[in-house]
Amino acid sequence: MSRSRMVAALTCAVITGVLVCACTSRPAPAADPSRVVVDETANGTTVALPDPGELVVRLPVVSGTGYTWTIVSLDTMVLAETAPGPVTDIPTGSSMPGSTTTTVFTFLTRTPGTTEVELAYRRPWEAGPPAKVFHVQVTIT
Repeated sequence: MSRSRMVAALTCAVITGVLVCACTSRPAPAADPSRVVVDETANGTTVALPDPGELVVRLPVVSGTGYTWTIVSLDTMVLAETAPGPVTDIPTGSSMPGSTTTTVFTFLTRTPGTTEVELAYRRPWEAGPPAKVFHVQVTIT
């Protein structure tokens, strides 16, 4: 290998190392205590939320099955959904039927108090009990 190629290769290696260190040495962003994110592992628990605050509920959905998460119970005087209906988070390459996506509900506090957020996983056209139920007790202080 010629001297100029060796210098170029070494320079690239040093620059790459500096860039990697610069990208990985940034401090992690501070957690926002007014924003609480929960998933299905929080089912049946109690969540404390400051006022003002935001609750984000992320639940899995198997695409192509017709099942969706819907709100069954919520005291909208205490906690209100930010938009009419949830948002579906589809990871890249996961839009095929049978893949798992995520339904995201976002709620904002309205006043201190307690409410239960209950969501049902069902097909809208079927009667009877839902396939799954998610509920979390929210205490707003």
